[in-house]
Amino acid sequence: MRAFAEAETIPDQEPAVWTCVTTPFEASHEFDVARFHVGKNSTYLFDELRIGSTWSSVVDPDLPRLVLEQE
Repeated sequence: MRAFAEAETIPDQEPAVWTCVTTPFEASHEFDVARFHVGKNSTYLFDELRIGSTWSSVVDPDLPRLVLEQE
């Protein structure tokens, strides 16, 4: 997972540093709610969550439109 600050630009290339690292996995689950534990003294507000299997799948602004056209 990589969290970006509001003023930060999302890069075209996969970043070298990640906010959180876990063991990779693939799943086709659907979730109604996502909860992120970020520490007992921290407050974060997320305005967008992007999940994908590749970096380009989450940063390409045309991909959601292309996926919807294929359905």
